[in-house]
Amino acid sequence: MDNDEEEFDQLVCVTAVLMHHYNLAFIHKEPCMNSTQTGHKWLIEILGGNVSRCFNMFRMNSDVFLRLCTNLEDNYGLKSSRRTCGAEMLGMFLYILGQSVGNRSTMERFQHSDLIKPLDPNFITTPKEIYEDSIHMPYFKDCIGAIDGVHIPASISSEDQIPFNVAGWEGNAHDARVFQTTIMNPAFNFPNPPPEKYYLVDAGYSELCGYLGPYKDERYHLPEFCRGS
Repeated sequence: MDNDEEEFDQLVCVTAVLMHHYNLAFIHKEPCMNSTQTGHKWLIEILGGNVSRCFNMFRMNSDVFLRLCTNLEDNYGLKSSRRTCGAEMLGMFLYILGQSVGNRSTMERFQHSDLIKPLDPNFITTPKEIYEDSIHMPYFKDCIGAIDGVHIPASISSEDQIPFNVAGWEGNAHDARVFQTTIMNPAFNFPNPPPEKYYLVDAGYSELCGYLGPYKDERYHLPEFCRGS
């Protein structure tokens, strides 16, 4: 066997190994959240068990938990999703607050991933909250979502900001870097908006077709309003 044949065989072997890893990582993925102790089963066990268990996990007794859940559902629009009931949503929220844990620990405890998929992948329908609003309908009928909390006024104290700086890389990662990596890598399968539709984004993102940012010099972050008159 000459050198060319050896190099060709090596190339074939390397290619086969890479294809195998790609297949396992992105095509035939091994299920991750497959524990028999689902979050719903665990929640039911906690609510029906010793009173101290519920208090230790959620910082409230089971009767208070259930009344709070009912109140949120009846008066504040808490609704079950395709895979998660309202009580489990509340449980995840209180678990994060009560145990001071992060997203990964909550995912493992409740056996839910953080991947969000749209109900309508083609975004044909317009949400009734927009469709029934005569003021916002002409402008937001083609908006399919918001990225990076455009609508939500939230702030983190300066002493708690460091844990939120890392976003998939060692050290700080700017919004634009996370955004570009996500939409440019087909392995992530990000649902880019179809023609004539768009996401609302903040000024940290690049100006791209289908991603509408705020007007230049427009205030929209809570600290910017706080510094205003």
